Amino acid sequence: MSKSAVVPVTRKPAETLPTKTKNAAATDAEVQTDPTLSAPPPKSTVPLDFSFKYAVQFTDFTAEEPRPQMPGNRLPPTNSAGVCDTSSIKLNNNQLAELTGIMDILQKKLVEPMRLSWIDISFNALTTIDPLWSEFENLKVLYLHGNGIEQIAGVAHLQRLAALQSLTLHGNPVDQEKGYRFYVLTTLPRLKNLDFSVVTKADRVTATHWSKCLSKDFKKKHESKTDDD
Repeated sequence: MSKSAVVPVTRKPAETLPTKTKNAAATDAEVQTDPTLSAPPPKSTVPLDFSFKYAVQFTDFTAEEPRPQMPGNRLPPTNSAGVCDTSSIKLNNNQLAELTGIMDILQKKLVEPMRLSWIDISFNALTTIDPLWSEFENLKVLYLHGNGIEQIAGVAHLQRLAALQSLTLHGNPVDQEKGYRFYVLTTLPRLKNLDFSVVTKADRVTATHWSKCLSKDFKKKHESKTDDD
């Protein structure tokens, strides 16, 4: 009995997927031209702590050393030049009245200042919500409580901060305004926490109702006050 012939099996070469699509290539090009996108995120969330330094202006921090964080006397990691690589900073309990000079000092003290996600500048002497805050596009937490902020319309300067989740404004004159909480929640609907209080579903429902019924008069009153000032 003769053996049956073995028929060789021809294998179809495996298909290779393109390594880059047109869109992916475009994204890479954007990263190469935008240093903010190409830079790695900060290595640490341990805050760079310049609290209780009696600083009147930001240049006062130039020669200051940051406070170690407990437990363990921790400090943020630094690069080879000794610049801190963190996404958090504490500037609270000083005497700062304005943000003039903040960018200069942050560029000297931080590897990636525009990647800050947590800023505590509570218990200072700020009287307004500066439009400069809108430049910190990665900001998730901003503590402004215990200052002297008087114009609630300044909250609108924070609308560009799409990542902002937690904001404090209590202990400022603005928190005495009737409708204050609802105005803030209407202006910044992405907030999850306001004045260390979780924003509930009921808060959002009430804020929506307030917005439909009263917000126009409220905004007119406070925007005209800003114009007068």
